Amino acid sequence: LALLAASWAVCRRLAPRLGPSLARGWLILAGLAGFALLFFWFGTDHAVAANNLNLQIINPLWLVLGLQRGRERAGLWIVLFFSALSLLMPLLPPWQYTLDVLAAFLPLNLAAAWVLYRSSRNAPGA
Repeated sequence: LALLAASWAVCRRLAPRLGPSLARGWLILAGLAGFALLFFWFGTDHAVAANNLNLQIINPLWLVLGLQRGRERAGLWIVLFFSALSLLMPLLPPWQYTLDVLAAFLPLNLAAAWVLYRSSRNAPGA
């Protein structure tokens, strides 16, 4: 919680442009991880990587959302859609245990999308 409070203070008070940069950086990193996960699923025959539903959380689309500018509202809705869909993952076959991944990355995805959306609304000329 202390790290969260410190990052909020830095992004809110000291460097308002740091928040969107961190959000874009997270989305780019998560998008690259999503492409790696996609490769492991379709490009290899590892049993652990097959049918991995974590692609909804670590999604290759996040790379596109992190690199584009001007579509933050659509990005927020895309992240919200996949986040809501990923909450159903524990109920879907192949009964993959994903609660730890949900707890770790779902808040980061939602926060990144929200920060980008808010920064686009507060931008001059918006």
